[in-house]
Amino acid sequence: MAVFSYMTSKSVYYPVSPRYTTNPSILDVASYTAGNVITTGTPATSITLAANAIGNFASGVTKPNVPVSVRGPISSRGANNDFDTLIPISFAGTAFSLPIDTISNSSVTVFSPFATATVTILKGTVPVPGSPFTIAANASTSITTTTLEHPGRGWR
Repeated sequence: MAVFSYMTSKSVYYPVSPRYTTNPSILDVASYTAGNVITTGTPATSITLAANAIGNFASGVTKPNVPVSVRGPISSRGANNDFDTLIPISFAGTAFSLPIDTISNSSVTVFSPFATATVTILKGTVPVPGSPFTIAANASTSITTTTLEHPGRGWR
């Protein structure tokens, strides 16, 4: 089974979490393909990895909402605790469910890659405080709330 690959780099992954700015971390990446050119940040910084190789970008290089371009698939992680992985653009959609066991002072970050979006976060069928809200194209917004404490249920 072959994985995707491109002759030139494509914007496939997005750093969505505001922690990329507020709590910068080294970003570790692992390549699934040989000769994978991975580019991130402003100004752009690139590394080239062999298949199954691991590399990293220095703390603060990766910026929220600035796409990470690749020639093939990668996995990623921030070196700091509680740091979100890169999100593939194929995760873009219009409705999501998020299973959560216990929510106390939790944060959800929503990114709108293509157009202005109105977002409603529900607890069951009731909008949470601060919802609905609007996000501009290529921007993200985080909602932090203590009102979603409801073990065994999730956000929608």
